[in-house]
This record gives sequence, C-alpha cells and structure tokens, in this order.
Amino acid sequence: MASERKIILLISRALLFFFGAALLLFGGVSILVPRANFVSSTPPAGSTIAEPPTTVIVNFSNKLSSESQIDVVSTIRLLPSREVDYLDGSSVMISSGLNPDDPSGRSMRAQLRPGLHKGLYFVNWRTKSAGWRSITYGKTHFAVGMPVPEYITQDSGTIWERNYNYRGRRAALIGGVVMMALAFALPMIGRGKQR
Repeated sequence: MASERKIILLISRALLFFFGAALLLFGGVSILVPRANFVSSTPPAGSTIAEPPTTVIVNFSNKLSSESQIDVVSTIRLLPSREVDYLDGSSVMISSGLNPDDPSGRSMRAQLRPGLHKGLYFVNWRTKSAGWRSITYGKTHFAVGMPVPEYITQDSGTIWERNYNYRGRRAALIGGVVMMALAFALPMIGRGKQR
C-alpha cells in the first residue's frame, strides 16, 4: 500500500513539474519575443501644439511588418468661443502606412487632412513586428491650441500600450509557478496525511 502511494506521489509530482514547466516556458518565451513598442512620436505624446500637423509619425522599438496599422482620430473640437465640441472619434487621415523616409522600417506615418481644427487628437496603433509577427496595441494623444484635459491622462498617462493576449501569458506564468510549488509541496502534504 505504501509503495502504491509512493508511485502515485511520484507520478503526480512528475505531471505537476511537466505541466508547470510547460506553462512557465510558454509564458517566459512570450516575454522574450521582440515586439514593436512605442518609442516616440511627432507631435510628442501628450503634447500641446499651436497648429494642427500635416503628418503624424510614430517610432517603434523594432522593425514593423507591412500589416501594422495607425489611425489618427479627432475627439474634441475647440470652437472659436473656446468652448469644446465632443466628436465621435472619426479618422482625420488621408493615408497611412510604414514611413517611406525611415530605412530602418521602425516607424509609421499618417498623412492628415488639410484644414483640421484645434482640439484633441488620439493616435491609435496595432503593430506587428517583422519576423516574429508579435502584435502590440497602443494609443497616445496630443492637443492643438488647448491643454490636454486632466481626465485623459489620469488613468493611463500619455501612452497606453498592451501586448496581444498579455492576460493569457500572465496567467500561464502564474499557473506554472503554482504547479511547480504544488509539485514541491506534494511530499509534505502526503506526509501530513499519513500521520
């Protein structure tokens, strides 16, 4: 009977170690995969500028796939009376894509419509890194002729960025740690039950 318990304990520990290691490997590798994360932008993230720009450029940490996307939307229009008009967040671009002036392939450029109003603009992106194909989502903002409202920066600051499926990868790391801890603790649990 004791030898059967030992065999069951060994098999249980081996399975916990195996699955824990697999989860840690999956979660760990996803952390190490190169991603195209935000580095800088023109206009600068969270800045206030005097006049609407004609182009928006966003620079990233790694080379981008041609499938990467950028969009610039208007959410607030500043009226001549200095009152604000809240908009539906429609795109204000003529065209966008990889920046042809960047030989490194690490930036995207959006050409904006002429005659844009003063107000608040958001820059949204979905990058896919070249080679590794890892996906990152993000957004930032800039204001024209008005300060950025405080409630905009209160929660996430000037830049918000997330990796695709980051919750699943975080859960894999936590699950792996828990399984490995159980594998180490199983002999002690078994001894406690024998008493």
